[in-house]
Amino acid sequence: MFRYTILFCILLTLSAYGNCFAQNEKTIDSLETKYQACLDEGKNMLDCSKSFYKVMDSMLNIVYFKIAAKLDSNHKIQLRNEQRSWLTSRNVYFKMTLNKFKQKHPGKSPLGNSSGAQDDAMIMHDENAQFVKERILALLKRTFN
Repeated sequence: MFRYTILFCILLTLSAYGNCFAQNEKTIDSLETKYQACLDEGKNMLDCSKSFYKVMDSMLNIVYFKIAAKLDSNHKIQLRNEQRSWLTSRNVYFKMTLNKFKQKHPGKSPLGNSSGAQDDAMIMHDENAQFVKERILALLKRTFN
């Protein structure tokens, strides 16, 4: 159910994109509220965090390509280079969150539902989602402010 709600919110974001930064920020707030409601149910919390990460990653792609489509070639190159730099930072950050997980749970995967590791896997996915969310907000601020 949560996944369908998230998909609807992404589609809403696509249709609302370009109106203003505040509207997109409200969409992110709405997604976070739905994510928190999913966590508050206390069931499948790891799936909640995985889904939230996927939504943030999808939203980043949507925002990036919508912004790029409106730029001239010089600004597209600048945006692409900026995004490549951010992707390098993202990879370093994700490696750090994965290593933190692996230190606590050697031999277990944060992608599975390993007994005893779910809370830390949930935290890892949440931290990764928040990192991506900050990039979305930075792109939107740079574009609309």
